[in-house]
Amino acid sequence: MQAGRLDRRITIERLGPPVDTGFTDRSDFEPLTTRSAELVPLRGAEMMAAGENAAFTSAKFRIRRPRSIDPMINPMDRLKYGGRTYDIVGVDEIGRDTIEIMATARAEPEADADPN
Repeated sequence: MQAGRLDRRITIERLGPPVDTGFTDRSDFEPLTTRSAELVPLRGAEMMAAGENAAFTSAKFRIRRPRSIDPMINPMDRLKYGGRTYDIVGVDEIGRDTIEIMATARAEPEADADPN
């Protein structure tokens, strides 16, 4: 992977431990890592396979494999990029040092989100 292609900043979030709010137990997502990523354009066939329609957008991100995260990034995590929160739908290893993350998000950006 060429470092010059890692021109986007993404944040991976993981569901934290349950918090007792007094009425119910709930968990919030917490930042796990912020990484430089390559945004890979999706071809038409990939968009159809991802089930893309007018209400959702799909994206594929490539990052250097984070060695310090255990367990590895998975579909239980989520990703933030460009004012949107993406649900991770798949994670593939590409070689020894790169992972590819396929994710979907609602098409409209969140109102209070930051641009990362």
